[in-house]
Amino acid sequence: MTRKLLTLTLAALAFGATQAANINWETAVSATSSAGSSDQYIDVYAGAAATVAASITYGTSIGTGTVLSIGASLDNKTFSIQIGENGVYTLTAHGANGTPTITTVGSATAVANATQTVALSIVRGSNQSTTVILSVGGVEVAKIENHTISMGPIKWTEWGRRVGNQDAYSGDATYTVFTTDQALAAADIASEIDRLTNPPAPDPSVPEPTALALLALGVAGVALRRRVA
Repeated sequence: MTRKLLTLTLAALAFGATQAANINWETAVSATSSAGSSDQYIDVYAGAAATVAASITYGTSIGTGTVLSIGASLDNKTFSIQIGENGVYTLTAHGANGTPTITTVGSATAVANATQTVALSIVRGSNQSTTVILSVGGVEVAKIENHTISMGPIKWTEWGRRVGNQDAYSGDATYTVFTTDQALAAADIASEIDRLTNPPAPDPSVPEPTALALLALGVAGVALRRRVA
């Protein structure tokens, strides 16, 4: 009986740990803002990865320019998301002084009076070969693959700001920006940002995983005490 209770207790603890685990997101901006930057929450060296995601709410008309970027001192470790004519998203790799070197036109457009999840996922190889993926609304829409960059970390994240000779976004928009040290699939990014920005209300009729684990420990403790007595 005691062995069975201990087995059930361990299972409950494992269940609680699984339910409580989630991706370690850092908030680059905790409240919506029209433009900003951060060098505190991204530090991608060779062999590392990261995802920078923004929940962007656009105004009544779609402008053009940079909505999200990552980089380091405007060298060839800089990548940005632009909105071009007709609201089409593009992914750009920059060289010295922020000059665009590669531009890949995406398959998605910005939508007026709507909120979209826009993200960059970065994977750096040990040989400085880097792949950057642009996703919009949980769908991969553009990629720059096996792009060789210089040594040193990708340090900063910016939103709604000018990058080199690429203008800042010209329309009205607010951003809530998150980063993590994992390269995530497009669908996972969208569901995670939705979870972060629209947390579900707790159901009082459903016990928390932690509460289940504590209850199991209590039951096991009582059983062991009775057996010893």
